[in-house]
Amino acid sequence: MIRLRAVLVTALALLTVCVYPTADVDPEFLYLTAYSWELGGINCDHDCGYTALVETGPELFGWTAACPTAWLGHISTTTVTIWGQEYVCIDSFGHPYNQMVTMVKGEYVYRIDVAFDPPIDFPWNNEFVPREDWSTGRMWMSDFNVIRQQKREAGR
Repeated sequence: MIRLRAVLVTALALLTVCVYPTADVDPEFLYLTAYSWELGGINCDHDCGYTALVETGPELFGWTAACPTAWLGHISTTTVTIWGQEYVCIDSFGHPYNQMVTMVKGEYVYRIDVAFDPPIDFPWNNEFVPREDWSTGRMWMSDFNVIRQQKREAGR
């Protein structure tokens, strides 16, 4: 029942997105949603065992995200800090309209889809985050792999 509810919430979030891709806009907002590759379906394309950059695993939930495609990199990737919480960009969106700038409820945004299981429990699902409350940085993928291994060993 929880998984069905999570799938329905994700589907409803997607229905609220009206997309108009553009490269000429620098959005003032992020738009947060949450997803879990463990749900399959619209949460991953074909092989749910991999994100755009890495193999999936439960230790990735809560600190990684799908981000605009241009933010990803195999040597270093983008981190986005939202209200003090850092997320590492390891995935992108399957639908091309969500891969760069997207329009949601009349606002141009960068969409960030946080890996969270179950997605229904993500506290900021469908939230707009103003520019002053988020920032981006970079992380070497070698550092990401060290953190990931530490989380695996800790059982998270």
